[in-house]
Amino acid sequence: MEIESKRIYERNRWSPSEYLGSKGVRRFIVGAYSRENHGGMIGYIQKGDFKKIVRKIKMGLKKMNCKTCEDIIQIENCVLSVHHSNRKNIRIYHLFFYFS
Repeated sequence: MEIESKRIYERNRWSPSEYLGSKGVRRFIVGAYSRENHGGMIGYIQKGDFKKIVRKIKMGLKKMNCKTCEDIIQIENCVLSVHHSNRKNIRIYHLFFYFS
């Protein structure tokens, strides 16, 4: 499984675009990161409101050809999103860690 990670620093007008954009989740959806039907993203939240940041990311995921986006209850701070990509559906597991 291919995994990409991003450091996240919340600022006054923080946006999840780096995590979700062309150097993050979007690369899985277009097939640049993984030729498989699954992948992983790790978000290292280094500054900011953890719950607010994760909520913003989940809202952004739901706008990206997302078929489903749900918490994985058995794994703390883990989300599974399933997206329709240009080849087939891709499952992306998201793990969030808080470092302050």
